[in-house]
Amino acid sequence: MKRFVISFFTVLFLGLIAGVALYGAKKGKDPLKLKKAQTPVQLKDGVLFSFQKDDAETVAIAGDFNNWDASKNLLKKNKYNVWYIVLPLKKGEYAYKFVVNGSEWVPDPNNKNTKDDGYGGVNSVIKVTKNYDLGGVKVKNGMVIFKYYNPSAKKVAVAGSFNDWSKNSNIMKKGKNGYWILKIKLDPGTYQYKYVVDDNNWVPDPANDNTSDDGYGGINSVVEVK
Repeated sequence: MKRFVISFFTVLFLGLIAGVALYGAKKGKDPLKLKKAQTPVQLKDGVLFSFQKDDAETVAIAGDFNNWDASKNLLKKNKYNVWYIVLPLKKGEYAYKFVVNGSEWVPDPNNKNTKDDGYGGVNSVIKVTKNYDLGGVKVKNGMVIFKYYNPSAKKVAVAGSFNDWSKNSNIMKKGKNGYWILKIKLDPGTYQYKYVVDDNNWVPDPANDNTSDDGYGGINSVVEVK
């Protein structure tokens, strides 16, 4: 009897410890529940980056994965004043920095892995070991499938040469895990397009390397339908 009691309480104790550990793991992986910024975490759908700074009004992340463009990937702030973003990335090693208030470029204070940035400072470095779904555009039997990752967007449309660059003709549907999807039938040909985010931000497809000069100092994405 005594042996049974000891075994019972041992199992109960271990179960409680496991439950706390599991809760903590889930809590640490949910960006909305982060109370402190942490080192980057590779989640199911992308890499979770987080950052904290008392005087931060805007925070972006710039790195090898977005051509160091501070306007492409803006972080959101949760109720604990932790800024966060989950980015699907290709497998590989990337250097990055956070861009605070549009002008202050800082390495990730929670990531000890760094390298020389060539300007007397350092970049933070992360090695991504998973191959995440980056979205992009696919063509199958004349049906063009656009898939774009932007969990913070409220509205996304595809504007291009096939719809006179209308930002209201082809509205994408928001699916699971922050991806926007649109399927349309197009005749054979070559088409240029961009994503229009929240009616004002025109961005090329970050997962499509086929591009063309847009005539305004930027690029359009290109899709070929055969």
